Amino acid sequence: MKFAFDVPPGWTESPYPPPQRGIYLHAPPGGLRGAMLMMDAINTHGTLGEQLAAAVRAGTNGTELLGEGEPIPFTTHSQLAGLSVPTLVRVTHDGRTRDEIRVFTLVDAGPIRLPIVFLGDVGAPDAYELEIGLVLYTIRPLESHE
Repeated sequence: MKFAFDVPPGWTESPYPPPQRGIYLHAPPGGLRGAMLMMDAINTHGTLGEQLAAAVRAGTNGTELLGEGEPIPFTTHSQLAGLSVPTLVRVTHDGRTRDEIRVFTLVDAGPIRLPIVFLGDVGAPDAYELEIGLVLYTIRPLESHE
């Protein structure tokens, strides 16, 4: 099973660089930095909350975790349950340090879950609230015929 979703107007879609797999959505240039990483589906393991907590731990490893919000439940247009957790991390790369928002999301499709991570500047989730909502709301499963 694969997933489809609507790409927000003005955002660009590109594949991850190999050997990674997934889709990378980029916010338009000129505004706050923001991107959504639509990863390959993973097998369900534990509750949605437990698996999301594990993804947050893995996704903030190597950073300084400055803050973590409460899980936010949502439902997609196709009635898939989802859960998101916003985090604030301090990242050091090439000797430069910056604060970054990371919103970790899992969408539950029974035996598999779709992991999504929004990465961006502080304030970006508010600036791109409609675009993030569009992507999450329109996630729908597609049967794979490979």
